[in-house]
Amino acid sequence: MEEQALELYKEFIDDLVELRPSVYPRWITGNGWPKTEENEKINRVLSELTKEQKEVIALIVQSARDSGIQ
Repeated sequence: MEEQALELYKEFIDDLVELRPSVYPRWITGNGWPKTEENEKINRVLSELTKEQKEVIALIVQSARDSGIQ
C-alpha cells in the first residue's frame, strides 16, 4: 500500500512539472519584469542581453523551477 501511495505522489509531482512554464522565462525573453522602481535594475540588465543570452537564462530559470518542484 505504501508503494502505491509513493507512485501516486510521483505521478502528482510529474503532473505539476508539466504545468510549467513559469512566468519568469516569459519575462526574460519578452518585455522584462513589470515596470516598477524595484525592477528597474533587472530590466536594465535584461535590455543589455542578446536574444540568445536571454533564451539561455530563461532555460536556466525554468530548469531551476522544475528541479525545485521535484
